[in-house]
Amino acid sequence: MSTFRKEFAISAQAPVGKKDLKSLRKDVAAQFPRLSEKELDVVLPFSGEWNSLKLKQSGTVLYQLTGKPVAFFDLEGRGDIYPSVFTLWTMPGMLETIETHAPVSKHLLKGADLMLPGIVVPASGLPAFEVGAKIAVRVSGNASPVAVGTSAVSSAEAAASGMKGKGMLVTHVYRDSLWSFGGRAVPNGGFKTEEVEACEGGPPDVVAVTAAVAAATVADESSEEEEEEAVATGGGAAAGGGADAGGEAAVVEKLGALSMDDLLLETFLNAALTTLADDKVLPLDAADCYQKHMQISKPAAVQLDAKRSTYKQVAKFFKAQQKAKLITTKEHKGEIKIITIERTHTLLVAHTPSWPLTGSASAAASAATGANTGDSELNAELAALTRSAPPQTSELMGPTHYLEKLFVATGFSKSTLLSRDEAFEKVLFAYMETNGLERKQGAAATVAATGGEEEEDWEKADGEAKGGAVEGEVRLDEMLVESLFKVAGGKKKGGEDPTS
Repeated sequence: MSTFRKEFAISAQAPVGKKDLKSLRKDVAAQFPRLSEKELDVVLPFSGEWNSLKLKQSGTVLYQLTGKPVAFFDLEGRGDIYPSVFTLWTMPGMLETIETHAPVSKHLLKGADLMLPGIVVPASGLPAFEVGAKIAVRVSGNASPVAVGTSAVSSAEAAASGMKGKGMLVTHVYRDSLWSFGGRAVPNGGFKTEEVEACEGGPPDVVAVTAAVAAATVADESSEEEEEEAVATGGGAAAGGGADAGGEAAVVEKLGALSMDDLLLETFLNAALTTLADDKVLPLDAADCYQKHMQISKPAAVQLDAKRSTYKQVAKFFKAQQKAKLITTKEHKGEIKIITIERTHTLLVAHTPSWPLTGSASAAASAATGANTGDSELNAELAALTRSAPPQTSELMGPTHYLEKLFVATGFSKSTLLSRDEAFEKVLFAYMETNGLERKQGAAATVAATGGEEEEDWEKADGEAKGGAVEGEVRLDEMLVESLFKVAGGKKKGGEDPTS
């Protein structure tokens, strides 16, 4: 089952120094001996800025070149390194690869392991591999791997079993959360949203993502029908031009080339024109602006870290923007609040948001970008659709320890919750009717247990439940006496048990 089946959170991030990069290259070369020195330079180049990202709970460490998808990951942070599908698409020959049928890929994309009956056995037999060996799997007729994992059995054991049982334990697969984090690129047109199909064509290219790919990704999150139409027509996110024209990968490449100082400004300008387009959100804590607005104003594959900028601190970045008269701020006890955003500032007037893509299916993103088109009515409707309905509350009653027996006697459990009217009708009145007790003045007995508090309210509720009848006395049996007097403490010391 894919390690990245669910969304993950990053607990720590740090740059990879030259010494650590050399050590990583040494480990990769040792674990993937098929890689030549030149091929190693392609997948783990010395140039550029490498970062390590540690995931919460699992301890997995991701290795990523700034502006690019994750290249490798250390499964448990103990040196057990795997290539991402992005790296395998660039260098598919670095691992022994087995084949499967296109319909089987549907199950792999959902996080399932690969069973032996789903493996295509060539005429020459399976490639040689041992138990626990790292292998890749691809669909017949498509040269690009769809998943990477470890063999559950050796090739000899697989053949001896008649190809029955589990064949491969999937660690990472196309369309899992690691693929999504890496920018959602695909190597060729055979990689659909629900399965991978055979595809003829040139070598894989994970940098250029077609418009159809971007549309398919957006459609998969909204509607299956829209998804198929987008892939078939090539429409969707890239149809409108502007920042969408090159798709998500183009934005990743563009933002990845920026310095961290420029990336901070870019994401703030993006946020100012989208999620912060309405001045009603102001004033806003600078920390919230950075975490909740700027961090989502870029693709997930692009890392935004104020500590790696010349500002070193988020607060200093916002102070610089105030000095540039882009915003006005107020500082109190070391905390900065953004009071206003200068909408007429030259930087904002000239800026076109690079993210989110204008073709996104997200109503929130559409509403934010719609602010720039002047379509305020559509913007308001979309925003209204994203709001949750206000919560509704109801007052329910559960039995206290001295009413538990009474609830159980009428067919309810000790954990039952009922409304006030239901408690009267289904518990107290029902018990009285079942046991031949006078139903009138049922609330009067309850009032006795509470010392007469809120007597008028109880009598009113009792009267309403019985059509207004409030006359007569209620004969108390042993259960009512125990529940309302003995256990509840209503009986006076030395006094006699009441009978009505």
